[in-house]
Amino acid sequence: ADCSRRAVRDTVDPREAAALRTPAEFAALHDRISRLITERAPAAFFAALDIFGELPDVHTAVEMRTGTLAADDVAEQVSNLVFDGFIRATPTTHLNEIPRYLAAAVTRLDALDTNAARDRDATGSVDRVVERWNQRLEQLPVSRRDAFNEYAQWMVEELRVGLYAQRLGTAYPVSEKRVVKAFDSFR
Repeated sequence: ADCSRRAVRDTVDPREAAALRTPAEFAALHDRISRLITERAPAAFFAALDIFGELPDVHTAVEMRTGTLAADDVAEQVSNLVFDGFIRATPTTHLNEIPRYLAAAVTRLDALDTNAARDRDATGSVDRVVERWNQRLEQLPVSRRDAFNEYAQWMVEELRVGLYAQRLGTAYPVSEKRVVKAFDSFR
């Protein structure tokens, strides 16, 4: 059901759904999108399978480093990515990226033993970006805050990949400076 709901959310503009007023309008929308939903729902399902396939490695890596700030940070990161209802709440384009974010978290924790200083530096960068995220959020009108949070979350996830697991590659060029600049230009 969550995969079908995700496909509907990926397919139907919320303004279009809100504008429906009659059973005939709903039926017309249903007829127009039902084939698309049937085609798109499996994409969410397979993305979820990939995510669930990464989780045991993440949990093992966190458990092996219990008590470290890095393990606590990764546990919090995972809880923000994979939660009850995350399939329904996360656009499929981002669902497809979560396995890479989880793999980056494992890479980060695996490297902790040999490069704790690098992890501290990278964490400082993420912390500064999150601080700027919160500052920028307060500056925006309430009507833009949800969109900004969505935007910022995925930029921070990409930054984490770039800082902790460069070999996995990022979806676009990312650095602390670029993310802060993007936050500042968000309208």
